[in-house]
Amino acid sequence: MVIRIAVYIIINVQLSDALVTVCDRGDLLLAEERRYAIFKFIKNNGSASTEELSETFRVSESTIRRDLAFLASKNLIQRTHSGALMNTTQPEAKFLSAHSTMQAEKKKIAKKAVKFINDGEFVAFSGGTTSFMLAIEAINSRISDLTVLTNSINVSLLILESRKDFKLIVAGGLNVRGSYECVGEMTHKMIRGFNIDRFFMGANGVSQFGGISFSSFEEAEVSREAMRRSKETYVIVDHSKFEVTKRARVAALQDVTAIITDEIPAELKLRYQKTGARIID
Repeated sequence: MVIRIAVYIIINVQLSDALVTVCDRGDLLLAEERRYAIFKFIKNNGSASTEELSETFRVSESTIRRDLAFLASKNLIQRTHSGALMNTTQPEAKFLSAHSTMQAEKKKIAKKAVKFINDGEFVAFSGGTTSFMLAIEAINSRISDLTVLTNSINVSLLILESRKDFKLIVAGGLNVRGSYECVGEMTHKMIRGFNIDRFFMGANGVSQFGGISFSSFEEAEVSREAMRRSKETYVIVDHSKFEVTKRARVAALQDVTAIITDEIPAELKLRYQKTGARIID
């Protein structure tokens, strides 16, 4: 589906308590997290009833029905009279597949990155699952006043459904299927109209030869625009992205403020630091 957004949207976000539920551990699950957990539950079990999901995730059956309707709209599940079953005719969304990879590492990175965000700032988040994790950490932090610019539909929905009164600016454009990111000249033009304090950028590769690189030329260009308009840029990548070079180069290692990761070998870290890169692990 192609999404065209001609103007940016600034939204004062209000959260309803109904969008938050408590799991068995006592953790708070935002609606987006709950939907992913429901998807995994159905995937692992093949099917699930509305009553079963309501008891498992401790929310009302009406909330579960809305979550199932959302997942069905993405062709991830098939609705049944009593609940849902896996959609075997459609592949899993690229975003959900990536979200399930390196979750602990991405959460660790997000917890480090959120420490660089202060109340009253204007920050930008790229698309990608690590940025999504960072948005969750920002929502769960003590930060109360934040303006967020993003080209990610997933990050936008997460903030919209959060309990924080963050101001959201959606850099709309042509939507990329699977990654749920907006790209193209409309997105670039919107980003050029702002002065950003900090930009948090996911990436597909980090190497001495290739610098910070992306698989997608279109997504790379969006990040270049955001870098140009930002005082500081932090690359947020897990250790598996190091020593990887993708086709679209965004920046040299020393051109970004810092690279925040989970953990890399000391010898590799020293080698990167000698090039002028700042590594936070």
